[in-house]
Amino acid sequence: MGWLSDWDDVIHGTAVFGAAVPLGVAMLLGSGLPRRLWIAVAGALIVPVLWIFGWPSWPLRGSDDAAVAGLVAATLLVALETARNWSGPRRAAVRALVWTSLGWLLYPAWLAAEGGIGRRILVAGAVGLSIAAWAALVEFLAQEKKGENGGAFRITPAAWVPPSIALSVLLQFGAATRFAQCSGALAAATGGVCLLLIFSRGEAGLRPLAALWGMLSALLAWSGWLFAEIQIGATLALLLTPLAALAARRIPLPRRSEFLEQLWDGLAAAIIAGLVISASWIE
Repeated sequence: MGWLSDWDDVIHGTAVFGAAVPLGVAMLLGSGLPRRLWIAVAGALIVPVLWIFGWPSWPLRGSDDAAVAGLVAATLLVALETARNWSGPRRAAVRALVWTSLGWLLYPAWLAAEGGIGRRILVAGAVGLSIAAWAALVEFLAQEKKGENGGAFRITPAAWVPPSIALSVLLQFGAATRFAQCSGALAAATGGVCLLLIFSRGEAGLRPLAALWGMLSALLAWSGWLFAEIQIGATLALLLTPLAALAARRIPLPRRSEFLEQLWDGLAAAIIAGLVISASWIE
């Protein structure tokens, strides 16, 4: 029981709230909501994010509230999009507006000191447009398509786990430990969904989950630049991970089961993620 009395936020907190809790909660919620796996991931992130950052304040105070506000915004957006069945252009427009507004509210002091209102508009707009674009791309690549044997995914959620882990490492290198823990929690929750799909405890329809993951991963990457010293080039290289998984589908590999589908997608994404981590470590 010494680990309880000698608790360390980085070591024990990361193991418990950055891995075990989100993995377990995602599998638990996903078992009861097989068609709404995005709710399982969102619910699994509530405890880790609140443990790491605490309850948000108003007005938002930069890094202290970025992850909490982002989780709330992403969850509400996906919930509205799912309930109202918005078209693609409308989803993109609303997402860009919401994330641009959050970028404006979370604008850090160091940027405010360097530039005027024009730079704030530029940065906030870049936050909104990039998050909306990345979520749309991931969402498109995860859409279900019909094959000879029924439904099949273009790429599976396994392709999202390696870049989440790599982003966690980059955030840690950039002295953003708390955001690194959040990215690890996102990877663990996504991994829980992967296990559910393998054991046939989840079902198709991963577009909302892809949108949620895309928005949260982009927010964490932006947070690494806005509030820490993340390596920009290495972070941008992670954009190639889902494309690598998609390209790997051109290779004639056995894909007779959900496990094999996820295995090849995960390995393809892991190659890019591993190269990014190695290059960042050397630098």
